[in-house]
Amino acid sequence: MSHRDLSKILKIFTVIIALFCIIFFFLVLPLVGWKVAFVDGKRVFWQWAVFLWLAAIPCFVALYKFAKICTEISRDNSFSKINTRYLNDIAKCALIDSVFFFIGNLVFLILNMSTLSVFAVSLVIDCGGIAVSLAAVILSRLVSKAAEMKEENELTI
Repeated sequence: MSHRDLSKILKIFTVIIALFCIIFFFLVLPLVGWKVAFVDGKRVFWQWAVFLWLAAIPCFVALYKFAKICTEISRDNSFSKINTRYLNDIAKCALIDSVFFFIGNLVFLILNMSTLSVFAVSLVIDCGGIAVSLAAVILSRLVSKAAEMKEENELTI
């Protein structure tokens, strides 16, 4: 498979994931959330909706950075310092989002706007975000080393 073909496939998946996220956050969440967002008889929909929309921002930033990596792959520039930076940015987005999501869920639990079961599920989601962050940092390090080796190889006659 050529670099361009791989890049196209990755970009298609990126667009599909972005569309799925848009549909979930701006269509499914409001429709379903409006009916089920009650805690102790009070409606907490708007608080949760705004919180989840804010939590979605780093996800979209990370998808954008991943699309930039796909562009570099199509240019046959997979192992480059720019991709190292993009992967570090993705790691930061995932970590920031995990911390924000944890703190937000904890605050909602303390303010009695959530339940313990929702908090428990959010911990699983936080672990997933931390895993994405860790994987992106490790990939960043590997891409950085590969970029250094590539530069050294290009200087060798």
